[in-house]
Amino acid sequence: MSRIIDLSYPVDTHWRPNWLNERKVQSSFDTGSNWYTSIVTINCHAFTHVDAPLHKVKGGKTLDQIPLDTFMGSAYIIDVSYKGPGEGIQAQDMEEHAQHLQAGGIAIIKTLWDEKCSHQTKDFWIRAPYIEKSACEWLLERKVKSVGFDFPPAYSFRYPYLDPSERGTDHYSPHETFLPKGIGTIEYLCNLGQLQKNVVQLFALYPNIVGVEGFPARVIAIED
Repeated sequence: MSRIIDLSYPVDTHWRPNWLNERKVQSSFDTGSNWYTSIVTINCHAFTHVDAPLHKVKGGKTLDQIPLDTFMGSAYIIDVSYKGPGEGIQAQDMEEHAQHLQAGGIAIIKTLWDEKCSHQTKDFWIRAPYIEKSACEWLLERKVKSVGFDFPPAYSFRYPYLDPSERGTDHYSPHETFLPKGIGTIEYLCNLGQLQKNVVQLFALYPNIVGVEGFPARVIAIED
């Protein structure tokens, strides 16, 4: 029997500006309506979400313009959960733990960061492992169609919470490497620790919304 594993964070209240979301009740039984309807306003890059090239490339393709299977298909779990807080994921890590990756597949970088640090804390960003340019280029050479992360993938994501003297020179390596090449990214996955296999079928689905560079997604893995 197949197992279905939810790899998405629940969309709930959050302190981070990019993850703020507002709910407004439009009609309610309590106000005499026969219907309950609501409006949710949310950043396109909040919680578990997917990115299209336009996120980093001027004139790049939007979600409705990229192939539907960019975020669907065989996903290869690359286990680098031995990485500690603040450690970079390098090409050597890929060389040692991603040899099962197939061209045209989805690479999922597994650190289990969601088990080690709550996404409701600033430490989730400040102390997270991150992926270095060398690892991104290694994956690019293997011709993956998308890459997913269960941690804040870019080192610079921690910059808003650091003193300028503590900031490094690495900016947005995953975005600058993958998106210009038409490779999609899936950010802030969770529950990868529930997977029992290193190859699964993955589906990241989002509304067929026109003209946006990213959107929150419900991501599931299916194990046979």
